[in-house]
Amino acid sequence: MDAPSRPYYDTPHALGAPHALGAPHALGAPHAAGGYRPPAQYQPPGEQWPGYAPPGAPTWPPPPAPYPGNPYPGAQYPGAAYPGSAYPGAAYPGGWPAPAPARRRRTLPIVLSVVAALLICTTPLAVLVRVAATRAGATGTGPGGGGARGGGVEGVITDRLTAQSEALIKGDEAAYLGVAEPTATKLRDELRLRYGSLRALKVASFTQSVDSLHALDDARSRWEADVNVSLCFVAPGCSPQRIQVTTRWSTAGDRALMTALDDSGRASNGPRPWEMSALSARSGQRTLIAASRSFAGRLPKLQAVAEQAAAVADRFVIGKRPDRYVIFFGTSREVESWYGGDVPKWSIGYALPSGPQTLDVAVRLDDIDNDFVDDVLRHELTHVATLSGGATGTSGYFWLVEGIAEYAMEEGRPVTKYPDLEAVHRYLRDKGWDGKLDRVEPTANTPESQVAAFYGIGYLASRRLGDRYGREKLLEFFRLVIHEDKPADAASRAAFGAPWSTVSADCVDYVKRVAA
Repeated sequence: MDAPSRPYYDTPHALGAPHALGAPHALGAPHAAGGYRPPAQYQPPGEQWPGYAPPGAPTWPPPPAPYPGNPYPGAQYPGAAYPGSAYPGAAYPGGWPAPAPARRRRTLPIVLSVVAALLICTTPLAVLVRVAATRAGATGTGPGGGGARGGGVEGVITDRLTAQSEALIKGDEAAYLGVAEPTATKLRDELRLRYGSLRALKVASFTQSVDSLHALDDARSRWEADVNVSLCFVAPGCSPQRIQVTTRWSTAGDRALMTALDDSGRASNGPRPWEMSALSARSGQRTLIAASRSFAGRLPKLQAVAEQAAAVADRFVIGKRPDRYVIFFGTSREVESWYGGDVPKWSIGYALPSGPQTLDVAVRLDDIDNDFVDDVLRHELTHVATLSGGATGTSGYFWLVEGIAEYAMEEGRPVTKYPDLEAVHRYLRDKGWDGKLDRVEPTANTPESQVAAFYGIGYLASRRLGDRYGREKLLEFFRLVIHEDKPADAASRAAFGAPWSTVSADCVDYVKRVAA
């Protein structure tokens, strides 16, 4: 089974002051995977950020797979693992969004999500993707010997899984739980939680198939089966999400009862929120949002903000438009337990692959002011819009992956109001910059203030391309280098009609002029 890789785009905390908008931001949070980080001056609720630069922002600590958030079992997500490098200390993968550092928007730090924060690792851009090795070759061997895949046992287990899936779609909780051993209290509680959360998410299709099977005892009455799961929310014909879980069974003749169920684990970019948390959810025209119990009462307002952010992100779609943007809101502890738990402390939100063509967004609501939820969602949903469907994760494009998300977030605002402008100014003044955009990539040890500057450089360069050549040509350049892995010069000539040396020099000049 294809497993999602682990690219991860973050929203880092930023440094700066709140945006002056005609309408107040609905809900804000630091950027994490996929990339939102709060403005440089941002102070999360109840927390005093140390100085101008938040603690070093970790690069993606991705598993050895690229595309943070993109690996599928058995497949290497586009671009490799978010990249194939251990987050800490590694450069962001070149193909996915990196975790966004805590930035402050004038007064409130925002962490941009790491779409799956990808760029910082040794993998591709800002999104970290981890590819899980499939176990498709596993046979039905075990203490009992033999090489068959369990013979008739696989068929019996498959029938039980099929009946359980049908019960879930029909809303028959008793039948859904009926697959479990009656005395397995812990398992039944876990299944009950999943059932409630999946029903809240309006699960529309849910299929389970045995991937590998082996006996756990000589009597061949106890079995372990790896199960591939494919699911859709709201509409059955979606681009499916996929995970793999390990189950254990007791069998006797044509009877099989599940005795244990593991969560999907890191190989599938798991566990997913619906495996771990009791969720409430609401679906809209363009979004499906869910929140843990702590924030269930805020769903109506969150949905309004999410729908507005989706309208912005839809203008940046590359390829097929996402069926719906799937967003999960939780506490910091909850968000850190979802999708592998590799979320940088300074990130507020992230976007991470949930299927071969899909990315989910997760946001820490307890670390974000209501005024910045709008910014965080614009940033993260733009990662979903630009990276879904197979980004290759070419290294050296942190500035573009995160920059285009910042560009969408700032759409309609004058460049002088950008919250991390001061961070860019200080970086250029104190550190200097050689003008090489491909070197604008934070690592796990990069100070937050510098991460904010890197996001700002990416934003200014992307804005220059959009303002000078138009959004469509900017998106075409992004598609060519990020999805098609074309050399920058060839992509520049095709999209902008000029060599990259000329175009990039103009971007660098713009960054320096505006930041000065």
